[in-house]
Amino acid sequence: MFALHARRAGYALPVTVLVIGFITAGVVAAFSRTSAEVRIVDNQNAQTAAFAIAQAGLERYIARGKTTPADTIMELTGGSARVRVTLMRPAPSAADTAIFLIRSEATTLGGASVPQGRRTVAQFAYRLRGKMQVLSAWTTLSGLLKHGVAGDISDDDYCTNDTIPAVMLPTGTFQMAGGSMEQVLTGDPPLVEAGSQTDLAAQVKIDWAGIVNPTAPSLSADYILCVPGSVGYDARWSPCTGWPPASVWTNLNAYPTIIVNGTLNSIPNNYGRGTLIATGDLNLGMGDKFEGIVLVGNRIDDSGSGEIRGAVVTGLDALLGKYVQQSSKADGTKDYLYDSCSVQKAADNHMRLVQIPSSWVDNWHTW
Repeated sequence: MFALHARRAGYALPVTVLVIGFITAGVVAAFSRTSAEVRIVDNQNAQTAAFAIAQAGLERYIARGKTTPADTIMELTGGSARVRVTLMRPAPSAADTAIFLIRSEATTLGGASVPQGRRTVAQFAYRLRGKMQVLSAWTTLSGLLKHGVAGDISDDDYCTNDTIPAVMLPTGTFQMAGGSMEQVLTGDPPLVEAGSQTDLAAQVKIDWAGIVNPTAPSLSADYILCVPGSVGYDARWSPCTGWPPASVWTNLNAYPTIIVNGTLNSIPNNYGRGTLIATGDLNLGMGDKFEGIVLVGNRIDDSGSGEIRGAVVTGLDALLGKYVQQSSKADGTKDYLYDSCSVQKAADNHMRLVQIPSSWVDNWHTW
């Protein structure tokens, strides 16, 4: 019997090469798929981040509450949002309001291996005018002492000729040193005594607690003047920018919001307009003039000539349950004149955009 041995020289090597080829192709395919999936995940993450940045930019812009809508770029964590506002429909009448479209287009930072994400969200909104409740030309929660008959506290509206009370205060807290009340108060009626301080405080609809909250003020200040060591000073207010420069007043439509962190001793350059908020006292001297809204935490001590045109409220710290010094004091020849136009111009600086319900979209076309 003979044994047959089959010889197939070179068969193992081609098979090995073929197997290695299949394995290599499988590994390449696996890496390719993994790379594609990583890229898809990166793209999704970039889109999600862009959406979050776009929405944050939109909400921050609306919360900013400035008067005139304007385009701006906001630098946020992970990227930036360009917020643009378009007038979609002008106000058809003075009693109506214009409609705006607010678009927030976000771009993420990206990187060498991370794509940039882009996303746009949009919201329709209308602009709500600022308002102030005015009870009288000068409302004081801590009383008023008037020295002499020089000067005038008048309720005659220099804008519309309407009349309101000249002075409103707690009962029994008006004092006249020399002369008679009728010689200095002009109004219909000239004086309103509103009961106790608590009674009057209930009528004053001013969010004083929110206004003087340094960590999250309810009004957006254009300028913050800090007076360390004075009555009403709080080191948490920032940034301390000082009083508006003289160039601001060359724009007759400028009615900025000025917060005095502490006590102001005379108005710089003797002039200002807008909303003046003093967390402490307001001491006025010769020639000081201001137009608009004046809100004071403690009291006014006025001993000079000049003019305050608009509306004044003092002793507002009483709304916080704090003690306020008795009697703001008015000496000299300064006039306190009610002017609803100046009040409205100052309040207009606090206009804000209000979202129209069910008008938010995340697929607005970008151009």
